[in-house]
Amino acid sequence: MFLLLFMQRHPFLKDGFTKDGRRIVDEPLFIPNSSNKTRQSLDDEWKNIRIKWTFEYLTGEVRDHYTCYEEGQLIVLNYNKTCEKNELVQNFNYTIFNKTLKNLQNFVENFIQVIPDKNRDSDLEVSIMIPNFPVFSGLVAQAGVSGWNELKRPNSGFMMISASFFRNYFIDTESQFGTNTAFGVNLLFHELMHVLVSLYSENFRPYNSTEKYTKNQTFCSFTKYGKKFKFLTTPYAHIFAKKHYGVEVFEGDDNNCRSGIEIELNGGSGTAGGHVDFRPFYTEAIIGQDVEGKSHSFNRITDVTIAILQDTGNYKCNWSMAQPLVWGNPESQIGGKFIKDFATGPPQLVYPDGYLLGSDDNYFYTGFDFKYLGSGYQNMKGNNCQNTNTEFCKGVKFYNPLNKSYVSSIDVMDYQRIKGPQIVCPKGKAVLPGYDHIYFYETDCGIFKCNKYESFTFYIENSSHINGMPLNITCNKTTVGQQFNYSVISDPTKYSSWGNFKRTAYCPDPELFCRSVKLHEMNFVRDPLDPNSLQLADPLDPNSKQLDDPDAKPRSKNILELAISGVVASITFIVICVIIGFIIYYKVRESKDSKGNSPSEIIEEDSVPAQDHEQPDQNYLSD
Repeated sequence: MFLLLFMQRHPFLKDGFTKDGRRIVDEPLFIPNSSNKTRQSLDDEWKNIRIKWTFEYLTGEVRDHYTCYEEGQLIVLNYNKTCEKNELVQNFNYTIFNKTLKNLQNFVENFIQVIPDKNRDSDLEVSIMIPNFPVFSGLVAQAGVSGWNELKRPNSGFMMISASFFRNYFIDTESQFGTNTAFGVNLLFHELMHVLVSLYSENFRPYNSTEKYTKNQTFCSFTKYGKKFKFLTTPYAHIFAKKHYGVEVFEGDDNNCRSGIEIELNGGSGTAGGHVDFRPFYTEAIIGQDVEGKSHSFNRITDVTIAILQDTGNYKCNWSMAQPLVWGNPESQIGGKFIKDFATGPPQLVYPDGYLLGSDDNYFYTGFDFKYLGSGYQNMKGNNCQNTNTEFCKGVKFYNPLNKSYVSSIDVMDYQRIKGPQIVCPKGKAVLPGYDHIYFYETDCGIFKCNKYESFTFYIENSSHINGMPLNITCNKTTVGQQFNYSVISDPTKYSSWGNFKRTAYCPDPELFCRSVKLHEMNFVRDPLDPNSLQLADPLDPNSKQLDDPDAKPRSKNILELAISGVVASITFIVICVIIGFIIYYKVRESKDSKGNSPSEIIEEDSVPAQDHEQPDQNYLSD
């Protein structure tokens, strides 16, 4: 009986793995909420989401077949694994991991609002698990929904972290958003998104309705250039697409779709259909492949995430906590112009300079937004289409229209040579086009300062340009493409050797540079899903509101300023009332004294003496 109790498992878990090494889970259970099912005009009930983590799978209160609880325990994966003492989950030190989990919780509880269940102590309960996965899976984490309410809003879920990855990362490193330790918390946010919303489902609806959008209102597919596309076309997804791509309709070869957010169709069973597509949404937190690395912050929570969450009808987002998607963003381009066919055109033909490695430009290893260096993801394959039935060969006009000899071998990236980050420059620093060195160091990031969109200065510490002086240049409209040769003085802690390393840099267009770095470093200052909003002001347009205008500030700052203004106004009103009260009091008192007080009493009053041939003004206190 004791053994049976300890071997019981939560209903969402099944034994076994998919062919790509993911855990097999059951359909979510129906867990009703106490909230009224009708949501008409209930905006005042929206509150910050309350998240509760549960650890029954870590304490052993509930046991999972693939988690180590006892020394010598046998776990059957694609091989027989015997648990060792240092692998027992109940003995792990969770101090640092709990801090990371708290960082995630603090962010999400301020980022997302729901209509709360008043009879429960949480709106979402998530079970944390640290199981073992088959060696071939390559998974570091997996998450999903285990229960939802009448409106298919998840109210319970699970988050699994690979035991080997947990021991190698989460025990020693507290992860915080926006820092060089952000990898862990960004990973957990990505997994939590799989609990909050499922892109496999059709559970999307308006805020003020219990009726879901129809299948045709939710998804749309077509083929173009031989490549298959699938889009989420719900209202907020459509607004995102119109603002980023400038079109109402995506045109395919066999169908047209309302513009929207492209869904990933490649990768394994846990990637295809469950993420936004990598190619158009590079750097977004919910693409299907990790791009970040463990030593810097690169992924970003953007308006893609916001659109998907809000289209479920279950969540409202505090947009001031998210960041713009710079990749493909028209506001990153000169004049704020759309990149023609960015959403559905062949990347080799439509992507701007700096986006793809091996393009005919002078960027080399410099990132598209001037904020990182790297090659990354360069697993290559030949342009071989002897087997015309492969996905690549069917869509070769999309994937490789220039007939390059080699392309990326990664299908999730649509076989494009996208530059992955190996060094991300901190705030206030950037890199210029021309970096062709095969190794990457943060000391190659230079300090920049923009003068509107007319020019910018660029300075690299510990460098030698002219007469041994550090590189300190100004790029403007007349120097676009100008080449600068300089050396970086080696730092043995970075370069592992002494000496000077030669470098080359080119001036980009200052507007392109300044728009890109500003978008990269900012949070949203206006609602990104307002069809008419922009994040960057036009410095040359006197009618354009600058970022320090009230309308351009984050919503939280506006609310704070309004509250402060209200308090100041209230205090001012009270002070004025007190002054008027004193004035009236003294006026009445003076009036009485002038009529009936004795001469001695009149002398004691603090009154103004009359001038010669002038009667005292009995109402002088009212002047």
